[in-house]
Amino acid sequence: MKLGFVVLLVLVLLFLFWRTNALQIRLLDRGVEIYDKTCKLTIPAQKVAHSSDLVDEVRIERTTLRLANGQEIIYESADLDPKHDFGIPYEELVGKLFGCDAKVRGKQEGALFVECGDFVVAAFYKGAHDLVLLYPLTRQTVQMIQKCRYDAAMLPKSLPIRPSHWDAKLIILDGLIKKNI
Repeated sequence: MKLGFVVLLVLVLLFLFWRTNALQIRLLDRGVEIYDKTCKLTIPAQKVAHSSDLVDEVRIERTTLRLANGQEIIYESADLDPKHDFGIPYEELVGKLFGCDAKVRGKQEGALFVECGDFVVAAFYKGAHDLVLLYPLTRQTVQMIQKCRYDAAMLPKSLPIRPSHWDAKLIILDGLIKKNI
């Protein structure tokens, strides 16, 4: 009986692991890597600055990166305690963080591409309490990410850096966080 249960548990875990093909992102010493089961895209970049902040229940880490063409982008991770979740859809969250009328311009499992005025924010999520934002991007850069092919000509050019704005009002009044009780 125990052996049957263990085999069933292993099969279920393997099914869950192999079933998902979520687009993921990670920060490397030499740039940013975006990957899923079928591709791996490395965007070369140099780290320029790093900052961290804690706004209520949200831990924010921001790393500014300089791309090969000189443009700077921000890799920003926002983490909540696992007892909490983001309480609003990610596109709405991006709109509130950047004070814009956000429009979804693309979706992949584990990622959302949100247009916010003259730039695009790539939002990568593993769960309801873990989020990574990569911005400012152009539509061409999003196409490069979606095609999983590095092309220096598609990197963003001349986009102003405008960091996101996390504040207590967003968390308390706008319902950013919900508790998992």
